[in-house]
Order: sequence, then C-alpha cells, then structure tokens
Amino acid sequence: AFTLVGPLFALGRLPRDFQEHAELAEDRLVGGVRLLVDWVAAPLALATAVILHLYAAKIAVTGTLPKNEIGWIVTFYALLVLALRIAAEPFLAGGALPTRLFARLWHVSLVVPLALGALGIGIRIGAEGVTLERYYVALAVFAAALVLLVQPVPRIGRDIRVMAAIPVVLLALSAFGPWGASSLVGRSQAGRIVAEFGQRVPGTDSIAVRAGGRGPEAQIRLRSRLFALDAAGRLGDLTPYLEPEL
Repeated sequence: AFTLVGPLFALGRLPRDFQEHAELAEDRLVGGVRLLVDWVAAPLALATAVILHLYAAKIAVTGTLPKNEIGWIVTFYALLVLALRIAAEPFLAGGALPTRLFARLWHVSLVVPLALGALGIGIRIGAEGVTLERYYVALAVFAAALVLLVQPVPRIGRDIRVMAAIPVVLLALSAFGPWGASSLVGRSQAGRIVAEFGQRVPGTDSIAVRAGGRGPEAQIRLRSRLFALDAAGRLGDLTPYLEPEL
C-alpha cells in the first residue's frame, strides 16, 4: 500500500508554482499526512488485526502452531501498531472513522497476537534454546506487552514518549550484561551442547564435548547450535569443554 500511495503523495507535494507561500505548503503537508493516516495506515493496521485474529482462531481450532512463522509476524505487527500509534497522535482525535477506530482499539488488537507470539517463541526456546533471532522476537513481544501494561497508569500511559522509550531502552539493555542477547545465547546454546554431547574425561573431573559416533540428526543439532553461538560471538564459551589435547 505504501509503495503505491507514497510516490503519489510525494508527487502531490510538488507545488503548482515555485512562488507558493510556506503557510500553504505546510497546510498541504499536514493534509497529506492526515490523508495517509486516515485512509492508508489505519485501515492497513485494522485489516492486519482482523487477519491475525482469524489466524489465531485457526490455530486454536487446529491446535498446531506454524513453525518459524508466528514470532516474526507478531513482531512486525506490533511494531506497525506502535509506530502508527506514536506517529498518528496529532490526527487521532479529529481523524476519519478508520483512524478513530484505530485510536480506540489499537491496544486491544495487540492482546491476542502478543499472547500467540509469546506462546510460540516460548515453545521454540524451550525446544531449541535461545538464538539471536528468538531473543529479539521475545524482546519485541515483551516491549509491546510493557506498553500495554502502562496504559492504565495515569499521565504516562498515553504519553507517546513513554511508548517510544520502552522499546528503545530495552534494545539498549540487550547490548550488554548477563541479560543481554550475546550472554543469553551463549549460556543457552553452550549449555545444551554440553548437556547433549559432554562426556567426562577419564581420570579427571572435567567434561569434554565429543560428537563422534553420533547420528546425523545429532550432528545437525550440533552444527545449528554452533552457528547460533558464532552469530552471537560466543564460540569461546565452549573452550573449557574442548578435548584436553586441543
């Protein structure tokens, strides 16, 4: 929708002549943005919400979660809704019907997708551990959930600065510390490798990772976890578990 409407909007911003007053240009800009919010962005967010809720209903009926899909779908939807809620703040009160409907329902429309995303990413992490991709999907779900939780709080709940600050602060915190992306991926994947492939070295109390003699599925799991450690820069976490002669 934006790839079609965006260029048309940009063409509409071109002045009929280059003697146009600044005040008129500013009015045209505001009117153009309001048009985009009223008839492109808000309807797109509402339509996506309907599709996601139908998708959630299908999952509830069938009892099966799609593999490697729901987390990113929910992440992008949550980012779309929050970005639109922040950007459309000046136009919500006097907007068209889709915008007013979005202003009333944006937080409600996030509840089911976030619950579905949390369930999906929780199952994936429980089965295969933390990777960078899963970490940031979980972080996005957590950030959107925090934004919803502060909505009933007087004065700050509807403050768009708070809505914008929550994901930014969480993203900054993910860059360091034991709660950071790299540290969590390292602990999760290294721990799973040691638990599955670690063997006690005879005559010592040390554990060494040994993949020899394992089946192809185990080898695939090991490579996948090594790739996850490499992506997070945490291959060094396996150093204490290498063969002593290495």
